[in-house]
Order: sequence, then structure tokens, then C-alpha cells
Amino acid sequence: MNHEKEKMIKLHFYFHKQLDGKSLTGARVATANTTEGSPTTFGVFDVTDDPVTAEPKALPKLQVGRAYGLHSATSLEEGNREPILCH
Repeated sequence: MNHEKEKMIKLHFYFHKQLDGKSLTGARVATANTTEGSPTTFGVFDVTDDPVTAEPKALPKLQVGRAYGLHSATSLEEGNREPILCH
């Protein structure tokens, strides 16, 4: 049995969403009737296929993967976005 002390590794990734232009990576697919007047965009539902990099720049040579999934705004009082990412 291996009793080595566990090591913690911190990973940092950057998701790059492009909502307009030619390189679109996300789209809004639904909103609630109250979304437009909401300070938190409550009720919004987006789909995403974003490039993921290990650096803040969105250069293709820095890409380490893609983030596929859904985002929704789920709070009336806070700027809370709930990501649901798929592999």
C-alpha cells in the first residue's frame, strides 16, 4: 500500500467565448420574459463550444482543448452563471 503524502496541483485554464463575428463559439438559445429587465440576466440559456488555453491569450497554438456545454443564469439577486460542461 502506498502511503505517500498527496500533492495538490493547481491548474489554471482560460475559456474564450466569442459571441459575435466570424469565429462564433457560443449562442443564446433561450431567455425568460423577465431576462431583459434583470440585473443578473436571470433566465438566460446559452450553448458553448469554447477554445480552452493555458494562457490568457486566445491564440490557436496555445489551445489545450475545448469546453462544450451549457450556461444558464440562475439567480435573481447575484450575477450567478451555472456552467454545465460536457466532454
